[in-house]
Amino acid sequence: MARTAVNCLITVLLIFYTVTDLKHRRIWWPPAAACTGLGILIHLAVPGMEVAESLTGLLPGIVLFAISFASGKAIGTGDCLTLCAYGSMLGFRSVCEVFFTAIAAAALFALLLLISRKADRKSRLAFTPFLLLAHMVLFLWG
Repeated sequence: MARTAVNCLITVLLIFYTVTDLKHRRIWWPPAAACTGLGILIHLAVPGMEVAESLTGLLPGIVLFAISFASGKAIGTGDCLTLCAYGSMLGFRSVCEVFFTAIAAAALFALLLLISRKADRKSRLAFTPFLLLAHMVLFLWG
């Protein structure tokens, strides 16, 4: 029950961020920060959920933050915040699954754009739509 509610909450967050990322090219940090804290609190409060799972779920987002800063913010910090929120709510394994699935989907889409000459190597893609797609595929596949 708690896992389903968390999946629904993260779905709403990803839909919100997909719209704002596509429309404004920005991700508003307060909802991600609130969801990150909420994910940790849920893991503390719900029997059978381990807080260590929530804390280790933050690692991919933190690593992405480091890569973002090292690359001169070639990766948006909003994507990092979104991964932190996702990981704190659903744990390390889930955030890794969704992240690598999203990267594969984004790479395939980028390749199609390059082949069709609708984009070049320096074009930027919004990443949250791919996170949403990956989440929905993995959530529905179970």
